[in-house]
Amino acid sequence: MERGTGQLKPIGEMTVLVTGASGGIGAAIAERFAKVGMNVVIHYMKSHEAANEAARRCMEQGSGKVMTVSADLRSREQIERMREKLESHGLMPDILVNNAGISHYGLLSDVTEEIWDEVMAINLKGTFLCTQEMMPHMISQRYGRIINVSSIWGLSGASCEVLYSTTKGGINAFTKALAKELAPSGLTVNAVAPGAVQTSMLNHLDQDELKMLEEEIPAGRLAQPDEISSLVYFLALPESGYINGQIISPNGGWLTKGGFIMSTEKTVLTSFDTWKKFLGDRVQQAEKMGMNEETINKLAYEIGDFLDEKVDPANPSNRALKELWEVGDENERRTIACLMVKLAKQNA
Repeated sequence: MERGTGQLKPIGEMTVLVTGASGGIGAAIAERFAKVGMNVVIHYMKSHEAANEAARRCMEQGSGKVMTVSADLRSREQIERMREKLESHGLMPDILVNNAGISHYGLLSDVTEEIWDEVMAINLKGTFLCTQEMMPHMISQRYGRIINVSSIWGLSGASCEVLYSTTKGGINAFTKALAKELAPSGLTVNAVAPGAVQTSMLNHLDQDELKMLEEEIPAGRLAQPDEISSLVYFLALPESGYINGQIISPNGGWLTKGGFIMSTEKTVLTSFDTWKKFLGDRVQQAEKMGMNEETINKLAYEIGDFLDEKVDPANPSNRALKELWEVGDENERRTIACLMVKLAKQNA
């Protein structure tokens, strides 16, 4: 059988729709396609100014058409209106990048049904609705590329991000199943599952935490958005047509390490009320002595005793911290101690 079944357009005549493209990875993906002259549709939900700025950068770098469209991905009606607008402008996508998504930090015991429904609706239902609305055009021309932006947490899971991990795991399963369904029609469906990327999603980490995170990643650094966008672009090319149903994770080798720093910080934060008074006085004493390796080691020893003797295991957030401490090696316990010290100092 010959490779591909549809009539291929020149790259410069193709159109890509990128959801959640007003900033971060989504904007980088839009710019990557614009550079080769493709028509680019930038979807956004609320960030009108940011979407316009992303569109301006795309127009500066490419010769194709650039359009911004707003739609609430939780609403089939709004996605239908978005499709109708694209049809009226002759910009139905040959390539769909489902990038839009939101995250939620917190223990599962604290997740309300409303929060669960919102994250599920945007991350998973939105991907389903956009795909369902856009794929008939691709099927009719017997050519198309659907690329879903997942996450490393969809592969490994993350403590304090059970909900987010669940949605990304769902996207991975959606990708694999839909690839089988659409392959006979000349379409491919793949997912990109990035590790830690230098975007605003990491703004809550200070320089010390970023350094610890980089040290945890075997590559020794964070990914840049353009490294993710380059992979997405390759998966959209005709030359990638035999790659189908795959979850590709550009993570610098981080998957093998488990994402200890980021999941630890969340666990420490959620249990703050339990240990803030205990550690507050000790941090003040340690600072008088000089916050060095010796004092951190001493604090780590005292934290271990405190968790053994004082923590109520019936409290989910306390239990999570205690279990994290018990399974950690010496270096990981020092990391936990450093994160606890930082938080205690911030709230002194």
